[in-house]
Amino acid sequence: MALIKPVRVKTPFDADILVYKWPNATENDTFEALAFGRQTDVTMQTEGIFGGATYALEGSLEAETDPPTKFVALKDPQGIAIAHATADSIDSVQEAVYWYRPARTAGSGVDVTIYLFGK
Repeated sequence: MALIKPVRVKTPFDADILVYKWPNATENDTFEALAFGRQTDVTMQTEGIFGGATYALEGSLEAETDPPTKFVALKDPQGIAIAHATADSIDSVQEAVYWYRPARTAGSGVDVTIYLFGK
């Protein structure tokens, strides 16, 4: 089981936005949290092979703890918990938190990349 670390994605707009990705996660992997608290407009996108898995986005306000120990499910602007079960899904995030991390439910044959955009 690997801990997938977020990787910064370079863009032509780096002065205004930030993009990170957790690449090529399988059903055996977990995700390292990303301190992304300066970004107030955040969007999550997923792509790849889901194999019956669902990917949620969790957040924490434990700014004094690295890594944080308490995460909660984040919601979209309609108040629905973010849960991607198919490729090419994208959601805005309602809450502003300090830490973000994806979380996976059961599934096999998974190869998913998760992106987080912020400005």
